[in-house]
Amino acid sequence: MGGDESMGTRELGRSRAGLTALVLWSAMSCGEAEDASATREDVGAEDDDSAHRRPKPARPAPLDAGLAHDASHGEGGSDGGALPAEVCKVLQDNACLTCHQGHGHGGAPMGLTRLEDFRARALDGSQVAEKVLARMQDPARPMPPTGTGRPLPKAADVALLRTWIERGMAAGEGAACEPTSGEAEGPAWARTPWPAEQCEHVLTIGAHAESGKPFATDPDGFAIPKDETYYHCFYEKVPWGSRPMQALAIRARVEGADDEELLHHMQLSSLGPNDSTSFLGAARPTRGGEHKACANPNGSTIGTWAPGALNPVTVPSDTGVLMPSGDDAYIELQVHYHNGRGVTGRRSRAAFDICVTSKLRPNTAAVHTLGFENSAWVGLLAPLGPDLTPPLDNKGSGVGTGVCTAKQRARILSIAPHMHELGRRAKVEIVRRDGRVEVIHDQPFRFDDQTSYLFDDLWIEPGERIRTTCTWDPRRKLVFGFASQDEMCFVSTLAYPAGALAGVGDEKGLAGGDLSCAGLSD
Repeated sequence: MGGDESMGTRELGRSRAGLTALVLWSAMSCGEAEDASATREDVGAEDDDSAHRRPKPARPAPLDAGLAHDASHGEGGSDGGALPAEVCKVLQDNACLTCHQGHGHGGAPMGLTRLEDFRARALDGSQVAEKVLARMQDPARPMPPTGTGRPLPKAADVALLRTWIERGMAAGEGAACEPTSGEAEGPAWARTPWPAEQCEHVLTIGAHAESGKPFATDPDGFAIPKDETYYHCFYEKVPWGSRPMQALAIRARVEGADDEELLHHMQLSSLGPNDSTSFLGAARPTRGGEHKACANPNGSTIGTWAPGALNPVTVPSDTGVLMPSGDDAYIELQVHYHNGRGVTGRRSRAAFDICVTSKLRPNTAAVHTLGFENSAWVGLLAPLGPDLTPPLDNKGSGVGTGVCTAKQRARILSIAPHMHELGRRAKVEIVRRDGRVEVIHDQPFRFDDQTSYLFDDLWIEPGERIRTTCTWDPRRKLVFGFASQDEMCFVSTLAYPAGALAGVGDEKGLAGGDLSCAGLSD
């Protein structure tokens, strides 16, 4: 928009917006995964192997996949030794040890708490120390991951680590470097205690063994596959029928050693009777307790969890989050397992509790789908094939921009950008009435590291616009769609009142339902 005067980027996690938390609510993410392995063995005799394996996306394998190692084969691995205090502080300050502790946590393939961890050899023969240093400077595949809400390490931290490595990685004194708590920060409204007395019902959805049997009645855990990267969806039918309900809080339950080691993240979604399922997701469930492999979540995001997340997470005291209701309404839990070492015999009981009530609070928040889908053309020309369908990147060169106008004064609680495998960066701005542009989000995007961002006190006035800009790797023609070879430019935006950011007419688009506003370009 010509002549816009930028107000600068809001500092997430500082003055007015929280770092990633259990979102809607969201979370920090840890170990990143390579494509699913070609074999999977110990899931059970009745399992169909091909039905449970996640389709391999066409994207570069993250560096962590090459870091799994045996410390006993590293240089000097037998003498062990502690890290110098200043090296330990760099790792703590940059949240490295939230996941890279012990032998690896939250799907991370190894620890980084002792000297032998850095001296060890990665699978490609290079030294782990070299890999760590490179990844901490890689804007495309950063460490800490994008989902933590943290920037790349400061130049001074990288320089200190490089000097230590180049000088031979001298040992420090004392025990192994201790991880910090790693809990994500967030606005005060998200950090209040679990509202037990206000929970009319606590719905628990989690990983379990028998498909079609509710989590609460199945005591056996889900057999975690030996695949490097694996996604599985679990479903529970809502027990409140057609009554309108609000969610007041969510909390993750990750209590077993197997989940602590191999669980990368979880995503919680609502699937109402009229919500369609993604072509990347699993087919719509037909009964409560059903579970199946799924590459992508369906419905509207309620929250996510990964190691280091704020847990539990609440909403403002005058607000509840709209929940699905009706005879065919479900809650979906997508679980991402990262089994870098291919261990077998592990079981998962990871779960979410959702505190819900029919005593509705004054403000009802809902997830609105903003962004750009080029739907005005897609609906007409998609039947003619991708060659004749206009590209999604309406600005050209892998950049697409959509705009949505606020219909009422609204409070934005969180945003969650979403693209597919070619997505590289997401930017969200508010164009104020006087023409000023306020950047509320501008960060790299990774398909394997999706999350949401919480805001403390962010409001938009009627007539003001939210502008979403997506950047992709333009290696092929970018066409809107739900299949893995297609792309998207969506931002799930939790705001109240529900419908304040919904589109009208062509502004609505085709894919996001009644709360969509992704049909117009800017």
